[in-house]
Amino acid sequence: MVSGNSRAALLMLWGLLCCMAAGCSEVTQHKTDSRVFPNDYPTLHPQYRQWPSPARGITVAVNDPTLMWPRVKGKDVLYDIRLSADSSFQDSGVIAGEAIPWTVFNPHQGLGKGLWYWQYRVHGKQWSPLQYFRVSDTAKDAVSASYEKFASAVPAAHPRLLVDPGDLTAFRASRSASPEAARIIREADALLKTPLPDDTPLRDMLKGHTAYQSKKLNQYRAKHLGFDVRDAIERFAEAYLLTGDKRYAERGASWTTRVASWDPDGPTGYSDFGDGACMEAMAIGFDSFYDLFTPQQKTALLSSIRTRGNRFYTSWVNDLDAKVLSGHIWQFLFHNLFRTALAVHGDLKDADTWLHFLYDVWLARAPVLGGPDGGWAEGMSYFSINTEVLLDIPTVIKHYTGYDVIAHTPWYSRNAYWLYYAYPPGSGSDGFGDNSEALLGPDSIYLAYADALSKLTGSRVAATYARKIEEGRAYSLADTQVLRWFRLRYLWNVSRPDTLPDGTLPRAVDFPDVGLVEMHSDLGRPAKDLMVGFRSSPFGAYGHMLADQNTFNILYGGKPLFYVTGAKLAMQDPLRLQWYKATIGHNGILVDGKGQLFGPDDYGWIARFLGGNSLCYTVGDATMAYGRDGTKDATGLRRFKRHMLFLYPDIVVIYDELKADHPVTWNWIIHSPGKFVLDSAKGRFDVSAAGVSAEGRLFSPVPLTWSMWDTMTVKGVVWMEKRSMGGKKGGSPFDAWHLRADNAGKVSATRLLAVIRVNTGAEPSPDPAGFAPDSAGRINVGGWTITAEMDTSRPALLTAVNHAQTTAFSSGGDALKVGGQIFRGTPGASKLAEKISGKWTFHQKQDSIPVLIQNIPPARDTQKTKP
Repeated sequence: MVSGNSRAALLMLWGLLCCMAAGCSEVTQHKTDSRVFPNDYPTLHPQYRQWPSPARGITVAVNDPTLMWPRVKGKDVLYDIRLSADSSFQDSGVIAGEAIPWTVFNPHQGLGKGLWYWQYRVHGKQWSPLQYFRVSDTAKDAVSASYEKFASAVPAAHPRLLVDPGDLTAFRASRSASPEAARIIREADALLKTPLPDDTPLRDMLKGHTAYQSKKLNQYRAKHLGFDVRDAIERFAEAYLLTGDKRYAERGASWTTRVASWDPDGPTGYSDFGDGACMEAMAIGFDSFYDLFTPQQKTALLSSIRTRGNRFYTSWVNDLDAKVLSGHIWQFLFHNLFRTALAVHGDLKDADTWLHFLYDVWLARAPVLGGPDGGWAEGMSYFSINTEVLLDIPTVIKHYTGYDVIAHTPWYSRNAYWLYYAYPPGSGSDGFGDNSEALLGPDSIYLAYADALSKLTGSRVAATYARKIEEGRAYSLADTQVLRWFRLRYLWNVSRPDTLPDGTLPRAVDFPDVGLVEMHSDLGRPAKDLMVGFRSSPFGAYGHMLADQNTFNILYGGKPLFYVTGAKLAMQDPLRLQWYKATIGHNGILVDGKGQLFGPDDYGWIARFLGGNSLCYTVGDATMAYGRDGTKDATGLRRFKRHMLFLYPDIVVIYDELKADHPVTWNWIIHSPGKFVLDSAKGRFDVSAAGVSAEGRLFSPVPLTWSMWDTMTVKGVVWMEKRSMGGKKGGSPFDAWHLRADNAGKVSATRLLAVIRVNTGAEPSPDPAGFAPDSAGRINVGGWTITAEMDTSRPALLTAVNHAQTTAFSSGGDALKVGGQIFRGTPGASKLAEKISGKWTFHQKQDSIPVLIQNIPPARDTQKTKP
């Protein structure tokens, strides 16, 4: 028997030999890195930072790179940092920081070209091993402003949070007659008649069926009380600043002092959201109605704000800065404390500490769940509650310092592509992430965000997205509360860029940083669009991400055809944990009935993406998602690569490479809102949903057994009416049909090939007899001939050639032959040849690895003092 370490070494050697034979660019590109991914690589996005960056000689993309290092646990830990072009740190140009309470350091200055060396340490103790990186001529110059410059620009006078004190008169004169102002005033007028808020009812605790339900019910009430008072005080402040009418200021001041009278450790502290909203509410009131408070009232306000603010800061420092994700903080609480610190800066000493921490961490970390590709790892639903913070904080920084965070952060320029492709106007979303099943079409939140994004970045994609939402829905931007004051203050008289002509955008786009591929047959016409979303994410299944690596969702006309099932009632609800978050609730693979694990360790990635005029192809690798060796949940999985091939406009091919270290039962699962009609003898299934019919065939080298059912293994009970569960009205959000195929006898390796055709009306309906292979194993369907290598002793290979001999695709091999042409390329690379407007094009793509790998040291790496 081969030991775990010996086995890893053998696999590494085997992978290296294969990669060398295929001419892998990754091996030659990183000559100092002999690892073969994934066998000896750690988690890509660990819960807490485990290695310093930038390091290992990588070339930084931005000149003014943020330095980050692993934390040492403790709330009183301080760090020292030193950075120099001299590895001995003896020259006069050393950039240093001492007694830093958090694990990030922004130099706030450009660095010379060449190698730079740096070290960190716990304050006064031994320095870390030497780290180094390179600044090249290609690095983008983006020197951020120092915190001192930012803080000194914050006005000393009030109000300042919603408008600069010196601009108030001009602001009022220019904005008070706008449609947005009219809506704000109407809302404030209605609130004038509303009684002062009271936290007393929250002291009578609600009881659920379980202790967890009781906790969540009371947290939910506390959250909404906080949100309600914050929104009301903000509305009074906005109306007052727009009109000068003292009625709004007096009523707002009364609400503010009422909140200050509440015990910070009382009912509003049951929920961190409620706590943060109450803190921000008082800060808005303190700043906006400053002259109406007595000295005693100001003292009471600042005392309550200080208690709540320090509670957040002390729990975040030396934690949030080193943590991959703290969902509640980045969604709302970060913004709550940032705005609070701005409002009371200079009045409350602690606010300067809060603001310095938030400023440094924002520049270093945001956006936390997206890379340059523009995606958002937690999915479209939870993205919507990040929209304001993602635009407001960088705009405030620019307002005070001139440094344009948005212009210097590539994520913003690409974000509109992810919006458009993952959640098209007039369509449901791609189905990845908590609550995604409830999204029936982009609403006013997405309109407001896309409108603002287009004006801040000049993105025509964002402008087109916003315009398409307006065309499909009767939304008025002026009536949209999200980012309304932001538009009045920062985007006044800024025009939206021109939209793009129909047909400009490609049919498919990949987002490798977050692990998504979004494919469309007709993106510009949602009623006729067949949409295929595929996820295999380096972020894994952390937070509001689900255990859905290498899974897909298919929609037609914006409605689910093959889709995620279940719903999120609460994070720890059994339905979410045992079905909705679990792999069984998705269109994926189980191993002996076991799915993927929940956490950042359990990840996948997009290994290949190749898009063309006639098709799109992608490969996901989820080998790391099913448990590591030596853990109780390990499945023994050794390989899970899923090939997705979308032959436009209506054929989807799924080809799985599966291998374990022992014989197992492989479980192939697919879900639909419609009832399946199953012919198990032929491996055929038909279903009608989303206004269309679809038929599929599943092929396997070994016999399969089938099962079909319409209930989940965990009963779904809506015990907290938070929202329209599953987007359904008057029905259960849990209605769906489930289909599963298992190999009849256990095998250690297998291949599975599924071919699905959707009757969109674009082509004649499929042959009622189905698309059975011919004598040579070729599948002919919809004008295409498809082949797949099902023998596990031979290299995996998937091919497709259209009958018109104008398109040919191969997932590997040496060459393509089509239309009398031969196209040769790199052996093992995926290849696509297409004849477009009478001219042939040829593209190829090899496996790629996540760019993060360049900065992660091997487990046994001994860091050198010099490169």
